[in-house]
Amino acid sequence: MKTTALMTIAATLIAAALLAQESEPNKPRSDPFGPDVAQQEPGQQARPAAVNKGRGFSAMQMSGEPDTPRAGDYSSCWAAAQMDVGKVWLNLQYARSVIPKEVWVYENCAPGAAYQVTGINDGEEFPLWRGVDPTPRDKPKGISKFRLQTDRRFGRIRVYMDCKAVTGWNEIDAVALVDLQGNPQWAKTAAASSTYSVGKQTEFVDPFADPALVLQESIEETRRLIRQQHGQLKSLQNQVESHKRSLAQLETRLEKLAAAHERMVLTPQRNSR
Repeated sequence: MKTTALMTIAATLIAAALLAQESEPNKPRSDPFGPDVAQQEPGQQARPAAVNKGRGFSAMQMSGEPDTPRAGDYSSCWAAAQMDVGKVWLNLQYARSVIPKEVWVYENCAPGAAYQVTGINDGEEFPLWRGVDPTPRDKPKGISKFRLQTDRRFGRIRVYMDCKAVTGWNEIDAVALVDLQGNPQWAKTAAASSTYSVGKQTEFVDPFADPALVLQESIEETRRLIRQQHGQLKSLQNQVESHKRSLAQLETRLEKLAAAHERMVLTPQRNSR
């Protein structure tokens, strides 16, 4: 009787445990790249799946929604042809023309280099924003949101960046054109004046730059090149002096070896006499 009672109690406990397990909501799966989707704040969107956009670090990596999981140097972002290459522009084309209120730039590595945003419509480029990138330069990544004041409708923008201003590979994951209702639109196609994937850079022109500032930058760049040439010349001069010392040592060694050889040749002749 006691055995039967114990079996009944065990069966009851097992049934209760199974019922509790079925009533417990499913736990979200762990996401190695960030918070679980179920734990995101209301209004946040789930991370989109990665899409093949061609060559790594190409301008087309900026098309579509952001798809790079974490901060850092990733081929799923655009990167310039060289680190700290100078000023570059990014050209973004969208499917629909809208009156935008903001542009969002997803900066994934060495952020803070953007300084100007322009719009393009019917071949005309016009300024929308110019200033200091709101993402701090000491952060690993950030979303720079540029507030626009315009009543014009367009579907193409250009983002200007000063890569020398922020040391490192300045990489961009995506760029959104946000309409007046706050709806982001992601670039359909993208191009850049400098691209790592092809290793070259086209001529950079900023039509809205202050001429005096451009001249000052040219002066500073020329001074930098002069310092660089002086450094290279000094290095070459040091190499020449080093080669001269090595040559003198070799000549001294040759004289000693020749003298030793001559003594070795003459000694047997003297002994034979």
